[in-house]
Amino acid sequence: MSQQPVKPQLVLHENTQFSSQAIHLAGNAFKHCIFDRCTLVMTNAPAHFEGCQFNACNWRIEFDVMHGDPNTTQTLKNLLAMISNPPTAAPAGAPTAPEANGSDN
Repeated sequence: MSQQPVKPQLVLHENTQFSSQAIHLAGNAFKHCIFDRCTLVMTNAPAHFEGCQFNACNWRIEFDVMHGDPNTTQTLKNLLAMISNPPTAAPAGAPTAPEANGSDN
């Protein structure tokens, strides 16, 4: 009997505004959320963003880059790209934040 890999279950936050908070992203999925002046803590644990806005946020990255693991390095590259070019207010229906997670969806 072969075992299928188990995908982690993430806690969904949808259409939520966060302001001046420290938010641990691990184990959470954020859909169409707004982050204002937050400190966002990212680890290797899975997290997902879809259509989110980041306004004047700080990022704390607690990330293990595993030798020879292309998924780890690509995830870190995606995260750094999102931090470098954070989406701000976008027209309705326009895609904003790219996915940055620690899983291999």
